[in-house]
Amino acid sequence: MRRWFVGLGILALMLAGCQSEPHVSATVSNVPLSTQKVNAQLGEVLVSIAPVSEQQGYMRPEVQALVPMWRESVMDSLTRSQVFTVGATQKMDVRVKIIQLSQTRNPDLGVSTTAVASYEVIDSATGEVKWVRGISSSSTVSYQQEPVQSARDRVSLNRAIQANIAQFVQLYGHVEVEYQRVPEGQLRIQQ
Repeated sequence: MRRWFVGLGILALMLAGCQSEPHVSATVSNVPLSTQKVNAQLGEVLVSIAPVSEQQGYMRPEVQALVPMWRESVMDSLTRSQVFTVGATQKMDVRVKIIQLSQTRNPDLGVSTTAVASYEVIDSATGEVKWVRGISSSSTVSYQQEPVQSARDRVSLNRAIQANIAQFVQLYGHVEVEYQRVPEGQLRIQQ
């Protein structure tokens, strides 16, 4: 009987120490409804990594694997915000260029991730850029918040990407969108 309790105790200790690490996720959890409706429906959402000449800072090596996830999250967030009008005759495409996705480790603060992306809303029929904005976001996860290094990396990465997408939806869906021609090379980075 005693062996049974010892075995059960060891099993309980082993299971208590087992915790799955968070997976990488760009899904924005709280997407507010848009206060302004765009009289167009959502067309294609294209996400890519900026050419080396446009990149800022260090780009994480696995960023290419994050592109489909970023795309799905942008589509999901725009759909849930209801900024576009379903069934409208005009279509708008959204192009996202990931300019920076870097992490730094600080022994005192933990892991910080910076995400910078350029968002363009383009008329599908004419190819004209109607709205463009550069968005920068960051997230820091301390050692106290997440004791395991690889989990800190993932949580910080998730939060930075989610904040970046959430800022885009917030900016695009909550201001009066007046489409105007954007001069080439003028990209404002929104912090």
